[in-house]
Amino acid sequence: MVFILDMHKNTIIYNFGKRQFYVIINEYMNNFYEDSLNKAIDHINKNLDKIIKIEDLSRESGIAVSQIHRIFKAFTGSTIYETIRRLKLENAAKKLASDSSITVGKAAEIAGYSSSSEFSRAFRSRFNTSPTNWRSSY
Repeated sequence: MVFILDMHKNTIIYNFGKRQFYVIINEYMNNFYEDSLNKAIDHINKNLDKIIKIEDLSRESGIAVSQIHRIFKAFTGSTIYETIRRLKLENAAKKLASDSSITVGKAAEIAGYSSSSEFSRAFRSRFNTSPTNWRSSY
């Protein structure tokens, strides 16, 4: 659409003025990035049990690897890695609450942590309680 708008730039500027042209372009780009980032977040949610690579997010979203970090942070307020870590912790918390057979060690593994103690610190920081207390409250 930017290409089409660019082809008709003179008509749009004539009809709306230069300021309105940039408002239209800005709105289009915001919608494009919002849709693209939703695709990236969907990819993260579908692959919480795997290692998520920036290249995969870039491919899924259609945003260049060199740009995706900046755009993601601008739109979401957090980095890609912070978002992945938060979503993985939330996924592990759901599994701890819903499946009593999952140990804290297994939950740590699900969330991508190499040790239970590291997972417990991150869990407590996110949910203000330990994984064990979290489970017992459900």
